[in-house]
Amino acid sequence: MVGRPDGGTKTLYINDAIVQNRIILSNLFPGTWNLSYSGVDSQGADIQGQEEVEIKEGYKYFAKSPSETTFTHRFNLEDIQINNREIIFTKISVEGEKRVAPSVLQVMKMGQSYEGIEMGGSIKVYYSKVN
Repeated sequence: MVGRPDGGTKTLYINDAIVQNRIILSNLFPGTWNLSYSGVDSQGADIQGQEEVEIKEGYKYFAKSPSETTFTHRFNLEDIQINNREIIFTKISVEGEKRVAPSVLQVMKMGQSYEGIEMGGSIKVYYSKVN
């Protein structure tokens, strides 16, 4: 369930992401989300952490680490696909060295929690709705 401006709630469905035959990923990630991740990065180093995430304008991925006070546009989300209860996309960095992170998420609870993998399975991710 997702809050509405009038105080009510709306149940999200996969079809809510499809507008005029385009997948709008921000419709499945309304508001602010907490991302927890752990695994091995592309250089072979163990990583673990959390950040807040907002997906805006359909495909722009903004993030804020616990030490930051503002969200930064870090990735564009491309190659978006939805298959039953699976959301697939590729994160492409917008600044610095080009980073590409293929992602596959399973819908745990639509509009509330998604879990999956990035980088071919080397990084486990869990997104949970904050507000």
